[in-house]
Amino acid sequence: MGVKAIDQTGGTLDDGTKRVKMKEARLYVYPDSESQTIHLFCIGNKTSQPKDIQFSKKQVEALRKGSLGTKQK
Repeated sequence: MGVKAIDQTGGTLDDGTKRVKMKEARLYVYPDSESQTIHLFCIGNKTSQPKDIQFSKKQVEALRKGSLGTKQK
């Protein structure tokens, strides 16, 4: 297992069929330079974007307060 890229350049389905166009995806992260840590919150799409942003903002607040919760509702 190595480093994996998350992109929209295409891919292969389970049956080996090539997929030409993939759905747009967004990876929500928070880099903490003090601890040299990258916190990965979620991966979403255009439909889930408002919910993903709200969730990510709450996660950053919790990290800053030291009370991180991980359940997305």
